[in-house]
Amino acid sequence: MEEMKEKVSKSCRLKLRQRLASLWRAECIQKRGKRREKDQANFFKNPFIHHPFARQMLEEAKSGTLNVTREELEEHVRRQSSDLVRNEPLGPLGHLPRLDPLVQIRHPPAKAQ
Repeated sequence: MEEMKEKVSKSCRLKLRQRLASLWRAECIQKRGKRREKDQANFFKNPFIHHPFARQMLEEAKSGTLNVTREELEEHVRRQSSDLVRNEPLGPLGHLPRLDPLVQIRHPPAKAQ
């Protein structure tokens, strides 16, 4: 009699364990689908902010170290971003053709909102 009870309880536990595993898999699949839908929606809203894969794909890998002093870096940036002849007029632009507009377009001044 004890053996019979033990066999029945063992088969019940096995069925319950299989059912629990099946439900757990179904839940995981459902959660994965919802997460995928949410990720897709966020990606289409703004692909560069909400989606790390796009960012990883489009950005270059960051590596290396900067071995210059702060002063050298600031001097380099200043040289690269400054225009020494910015106060001099450009002069005639001979390589561009002069176009006379056929129709005068008059726009009202822009209004601040």
